[in-house]
Amino acid sequence: MPALRLIGYSSKKLPQRIDRPRSVSYRFIDIPAIEYTGSALVPAFGSGLRGSLRVMLVWDRPSSERLMSWIQQDLNDDSLLIAYFGTLPVRDREVLAAQCAGGRRALVVLDDSALAHLAACGNQRLDSAMRVLLPFSAVNPYVMGKRAPVAEEMFYGRDTELDEVLSTTGEQVVFGGRGLGKSALLKAAGRKYEAQLPGARLSLLISLDSTFTGTNAPSSVVWDRIGRRLLEREEFTPSRKVKSGSALTREHVLADIQAWLRTEPKRRLLIMLDEADGFFESDSPQFTETRLLRDLGADTDDRVKVFFAGLHSVQRYAKIAENSPFGHLSQNPTVIGPLPPQDAVDLLTKPLQALGYRFEEPALVHRILGHCSYQPFLLQMFGHRLVQTMHGKRTGMASGPPYTITRADVETVQSDKDLRFSITEAFHDTLRLDPRYNVIANVVAHHAHHYGLDARLSQVQLREECTYWWHEGFENLDTDRFRAYLSEMEGLGVLAPDPDHRGWHLRSANALSMIGTLGTVEAELAQASNRKVPEHFDRFEARHRSRNGHSHSPLTADQIADVLPGHGNQARLVIGTPATGVDRVAAALKDVAQATGWEMPQVTKRLDFDRHLMDGVPGRKRVVVSDLTEKCPRDNACLETMESAVSRIPDRAGVTRSAVIVAGPNQRALWSLAAGGGLEDDAKIEVLTLRRFSSDGLRAWAQDNEAFTSDAQIEQLRQSTGGWPLLVDRLSAGLFAKLPEDEALRQAVASLEDVEGAREFLTEAGLVPRTPQWIAYRAVTEFMTDEGMSAGDLLAAVEAATDGDQIDAVEALSALRALQVFDSDTAGRHRLERVLHACWARVHAA
Repeated sequence: MPALRLIGYSSKKLPQRIDRPRSVSYRFIDIPAIEYTGSALVPAFGSGLRGSLRVMLVWDRPSSERLMSWIQQDLNDDSLLIAYFGTLPVRDREVLAAQCAGGRRALVVLDDSALAHLAACGNQRLDSAMRVLLPFSAVNPYVMGKRAPVAEEMFYGRDTELDEVLSTTGEQVVFGGRGLGKSALLKAAGRKYEAQLPGARLSLLISLDSTFTGTNAPSSVVWDRIGRRLLEREEFTPSRKVKSGSALTREHVLADIQAWLRTEPKRRLLIMLDEADGFFESDSPQFTETRLLRDLGADTDDRVKVFFAGLHSVQRYAKIAENSPFGHLSQNPTVIGPLPPQDAVDLLTKPLQALGYRFEEPALVHRILGHCSYQPFLLQMFGHRLVQTMHGKRTGMASGPPYTITRADVETVQSDKDLRFSITEAFHDTLRLDPRYNVIANVVAHHAHHYGLDARLSQVQLREECTYWWHEGFENLDTDRFRAYLSEMEGLGVLAPDPDHRGWHLRSANALSMIGTLGTVEAELAQASNRKVPEHFDRFEARHRSRNGHSHSPLTADQIADVLPGHGNQARLVIGTPATGVDRVAAALKDVAQATGWEMPQVTKRLDFDRHLMDGVPGRKRVVVSDLTEKCPRDNACLETMESAVSRIPDRAGVTRSAVIVAGPNQRALWSLAAGGGLEDDAKIEVLTLRRFSSDGLRAWAQDNEAFTSDAQIEQLRQSTGGWPLLVDRLSAGLFAKLPEDEALRQAVASLEDVEGAREFLTEAGLVPRTPQWIAYRAVTEFMTDEGMSAGDLLAAVEAATDGDQIDAVEALSALRALQVFDSDTAGRHRLERVLHACWARVHAA
């Protein structure tokens, strides 16, 4: 049909006539294989057509009322283009627009006047036609459900993220909360990827949620999912016949991909794995399939790229992949959060403009953006209800565009109870991702209700408040783990740091209103103590194997991710003892830096450290490490080094660095500041404490070494070594020397059986005679029982049993925690770690 080509539609197939309904004055036809040039502006006449356009041919120039009666004879509810042979009078056009507003069917009328205008000015583009026709229709392009699919016409912004997905050298991981646009981003990337070279480029978007979430499916199943999706594409021809019901293995899928690529040099493949949280959980800690998927790029000369998307746990797993020996999966995981301001403005205003709506004043736009916290799914919900409201106003009122959206209209939508409930539920879905999210958000909201939205809480204050309300959930969450939660909530669009990064507050006033009133917040916090403590992500307790082949990093995977976060300037103080591996921190960071492309300049003296803090190449990721354990400088020099790490910020654009200071027990000035809490309120430098292996960490270690893999053996390992990195490292050396497991374990702890060996281990653990921590430990041993002691009991014990030694009990007790001398349970009871305590008893019984 020539008229359709003039407005941007085309088809290579003949129209199909619809026999019923029909009359001498009208007829319906379907145009299959419909294509269009330009954007439809709204899904109803673009991507929502699903390849077929229904057209109503109308003769005899009926009135708007009669035309509507004919339309209602068609029981089909697909979008309808009315080809009106004649000119629809202005009054009838306005009446028809009002009548459409009360219906559910998307329709537009193309009459002679519109066609003449578009023939002269439309350039045969559909967007030009829709700008003329849509204002007299009643289309609602927004979606109401949080998980409703977002059509390509309603996808705005994310240009940088799109480039990362499409680039062969770009990131391979994206994460964010539900409804923030991850799936929409991947769909947009797939469309753009295939459009770059039609027929030669294929994109696969596969949701792994049902495959791995709540199932025991092995991670290797991912290859079957990829292979099955490839077989669904007509452009892809498998290299062999696939039996029905047989599982596709990695070898089969790779062979098919390689064969398909060899046939045509221009062929490319983009595999996007959405909802990948469960897959990563299944594949950890070895990440065998993850590595194989990542290597598809290198194995095919970058003709295949695999991309992962998911929720907050994907963010955490990306941190492991980011800095592991199989790194480069994601050098800087892409966060999908609230939209940038201009993109949010476009999402709200451009579809409304296409429908003929204009805001009475610009302030109304900003009011809605603030109400929706710039989050795309909230803007979709608000926009949907706003269009419904405006359509409702037009029903029965014959008037033409532009239609004005007034302050009263916006207030009506804001006060809509159903909408408010839907928006609030969508927001709380994000908080339900992790029960700790919910407590943190309510603690910050409680503070805002009492002191104002702009009142900040420091990280220390926030952690103390969270621990007060849910002791079991936060007591064992150390500083760097808690900081990771805050960073995740920032990425999810719930929290925001102050400009100076010295405190935290809610992102917006609307976030506060969605969390709830003061009464609601207090009730939620009162129930916090009844919550079940979530299982810790044991894979983030994993430690990377060092380049010598047997020892493991003294830093856990999540700690390394905190030290090497990506681009940006930061300072970290790492404290520990030889027993927790403080003497191996610098070497471990160097291993990771070399494996992942970070630059770590050599620092042999203070001047080197100061110089490298300021030097650097724009865009290069750098970590500058000052290991104070090597030369044991005096207290003043240690403090000056810390001041340099904080204050010496590169002034050249694009030059960044992560400054790391490593301090052992001999650096008493820094330990005193860290143990006394003097640094936690100063966000300019944050403290990471080296930890013993947890049970989960030992399990990951055992799987990595393919030894001690049963639950009983893991418990034996924990009882014998206490998880002390020094002892576990000795065990690793024994296994590396091919000793049997039992013999390697016996030799690793044999030295602790005699007094001198036990005394040496106490020193390596930081319990040097007559130091404040030694005095405090001695006091605790006098009062400790099998039932354990609360934090208050520990403090009382240290204060009561120091035999006149003048020590700061709070600081000394904090130092003991940093020394890792306690085992704590979810009830907040502390017990002395058995291996260290046995050494103490052996030495002091002699």
